[in-house]
Amino acid sequence: MLRSSKDLEDELTQDIPKDDGSSISKSVINRYFRTRRLNWKFKTFSLGRNWHCHSLGIDELIIGLTIVAIGTSLPELAASITSAIKGHHDIAIGNILGSNLFNLATVLPLPAIIAPSILTESVMQRDYWWMLATTLAFIGLITFFSKTKRKSIPSWTGYLLLMSYLVYLISLYMSTMSI
Repeated sequence: MLRSSKDLEDELTQDIPKDDGSSISKSVINRYFRTRRLNWKFKTFSLGRNWHCHSLGIDELIIGLTIVAIGTSLPELAASITSAIKGHHDIAIGNILGSNLFNLATVLPLPAIIAPSILTESVMQRDYWWMLATTLAFIGLITFFSKTKRKSIPSWTGYLLLMSYLVYLISLYMSTMSI
């Protein structure tokens, strides 16, 4: 449904922070140092994570496909949760589908194109097909439940997708143990 421009203006201005009277140069300098600090924290976390995982004997493939993947997906998760809380469920679903399709089309094939000798064929086949199957299952669930009377996706589908992620993690662990 279309909303009046006043309603839309009120909704958009709710999310804009109040002006604190700072100059642009002060804001730019502040942003620069905050970005540098965030970068330092990420590197510290990343080095600590790698050292900790290696000391426990965890393979680098598992580190990259779980911990790093979760860390890079947190902004998308936050955007999806925020849009769902605000009642913009279509944005949350679009964010999930867009992210998955981008990962299928770019993120998974790009390393194989740049340095094909580094990735084993089994890694590319397992991860690409798992991601494709999960994305198609999600699209199937959306299509099916959009045609029902309630036109909403029940929460058990989220549990089902979470269980499929756990199955993926177990298969990932098992495949690294056999390498």
